Amino acid sequence: MQIRKGVESFLKEMSKLFELVVFTSAEREYAKCVVKWLDPMGIYIKRIYSREHCKMVNEYCIKDLRVVCSDLRRVVLLDNSVVSFSMQMSNGIHIKSFLGSDCDGELFTIRKLLSELAKEPDVRSFLEKQFDMQKLFDLYCGH
Repeated sequence: MQIRKGVESFLKEMSKLFELVVFTSAEREYAKCVVKWLDPMGIYIKRIYSREHCKMVNEYCIKDLRVVCSDLRRVVLLDNSVVSFSMQMSNGIHIKSFLGSDCDGELFTIRKLLSELAKEPDVRSFLEKQFDMQKLFDLYCGH
């Protein structure tokens, strides 16, 4: 398994601003292994939600963020699949897939955005201004 450049410092810094939770479409046992590898001391990542917490719509695995928290004003999902957060488009940030490149700087870009977002009372209005997620979703799904 390859790990994205800067992931440890990213987790450390973001855990000061947010409660970090993993929400994955992977099976629970696999997710636990990955989290253990990313955060071996269990310092940063507080909870794990896995495939059993997702909704299957056609062949897509959709993450309903209300499983994590009913008040979505302070919930953000970073995901490489726009479809994953299609139920709450205003809570999602599309992150590029990690392909193993040493030149990958995605976490550095996301870190800056999340640092700004942490100051906002409602992440949804901030993200709606930053991104037109519905347009991205439509492009992603071929609408």
